[in-house]
Amino acid sequence: GDEYKLLDDLDSSNLVKNIKYLQIQFHDDMDKDGKKREKALKIISKTHKIDNMYKYIWAFFSLR
Repeated sequence: GDEYKLLDDLDSSNLVKNIKYLQIQFHDDMDKDGKKREKALKIISKTHKIDNMYKYIWAFFSLR
C-alpha cells in the first residue's frame, strides 16, 4: 500500500519526471473506493504514458 504515499512524495518533490519507467502494483485492499488509485494515475499521467495495465495487478508506464 506504500505505492500511493511514494507517488505523492515523488510528485511533490518533482522527482517523478526523472524516472524513465514505472512498474506498479496498486493494492485494492488499501484503496476500497478507488480514489487513491485514481489520484496516483493522475500524478503519473503528467509525465508518463500507460504502456500496459491490469487493474490492481500490474501497471507499466514509460516517460513521455
